[in-house]
Amino acid sequence: MINMRTGVIGVGHLGRFHAQKYAAISQLAGVFDENAERAAEVAAELGCRAFPSVDALLAEVDAVSIVTPTSTHFAVAEVAMQAGVHCLVEKPFTLDTEEADALIGMAQERHLVLAIGHIKRVHPAIQHLRQAGFGAPRYLEAERLAPFKPRSLDIDVIMDLMIHDLDLTLLLTGA
Repeated sequence: MINMRTGVIGVGHLGRFHAQKYAAISQLAGVFDENAERAAEVAAELGCRAFPSVDALLAEVDAVSIVTPTSTHFAVAEVAMQAGVHCLVEKPFTLDTEEADALIGMAQERHLVLAIGHIKRVHPAIQHLRQAGFGAPRYLEAERLAPFKPRSLDIDVIMDLMIHDLDLTLLLTGA
């Protein structure tokens, strides 16, 4: 167990998974969601607190996952870092490079960890491929087959799902 107080801002479809993982490895202080009923449901499931505001949650944690719509990532991460809280921001990180650069600069100035949720990088199969010494692949093909989920309508499918495939391509090829 990691000795760190964590929280999750946004506990919809993906945010609930973040909260479950934090509950298993750290001291999950609580969650916040614009939908108070959803926050209460996830908090009850995980034995933590549903906070009434982002600021109230930030006052009680060392690190948060930000799992809100992409259009809000910049504003939420900015508030969290101003409160001195480390951030894991779900992908896509921000809407544009200007916002991304501003958050990176803020994290560096404040000596805070700022990470992006490219979780496919730590999947056991990808780790095995990287450690097995096969070298860079000569051919890659990615195919995603799943029913439509209306959870990320503020971004396109490339930024929502294909971004993982692009990230893994860059990782595996060393590009």
